[in-house]
Amino acid sequence: MTVFKGLRLPDGCRVTMEEADGVQRPLPLRLDVRNHSSAGFEWGYGGSGPAQLAIALLLQVAERHLAETTYQDFKWKGVSRWQTETWIITRGQIQQWLDRHLAVTPDAITLANQLKEWDEECETDEGDSSPGPTQTGTI
Repeated sequence: MTVFKGLRLPDGCRVTMEEADGVQRPLPLRLDVRNHSSAGFEWGYGGSGPAQLAIALLLQVAERHLAETTYQDFKWKGVSRWQTETWIITRGQIQQWLDRHLAVTPDAITLANQLKEWDEECETDEGDSSPGPTQTGTI
């Protein structure tokens, strides 16, 4: 089981991930996905450092699109509330949060997935003069 650990030091915050084999390494910032804070991770409030931590943690558990559609909620409902100098969270705990979150907001996730599919269709149909997908029904 992967364990994520955060430690606030005088020179900044350190976040590591430890795999079942005991090997510990830094959690990647994942600025390639979202660049909220190139200065690094933070927690305990709702700013850019906590947003970077939320997306980085979720990307270790979920596929990219799901992480991108849920990380702000994870920031507000989790990371921003960690009011300690140190914290530990497991991959399983993050997965449980995702499972509960998806059970509460399936329509939003379904819509986000549908929009992603439409975007991908538009990217692959470059040069095609037909209009993009049309939406039917109500939101």
